[in-house]
Amino acid sequence: MIGKTFSITENKVTRTLKIVGEHLAYGRRFYAVEDSISPGKPHDFEADAFDRRFKVTASTRFKQRVFTARHRQLQ
Repeated sequence: MIGKTFSITENKVTRTLKIVGEHLAYGRRFYAVEDSISPGKPHDFEADAFDRRFKVTASTRFKQRVFTARHRQLQ
């Protein structure tokens, strides 16, 4: 996903969004996105909402593992 560019047209104004980076915060994935309206200043977008909006299927850098351990009582 990093390096891809998307275009949005809202109110007859076209904006381009370029994904610059990806990071984890507060238990969620976020994309650092550079907007054509304010270049050089990356903004954070929630990755899942961004993926849903642009219907993107891509692998991530961060593997989300399911907790599979069982509770064991110590004696």
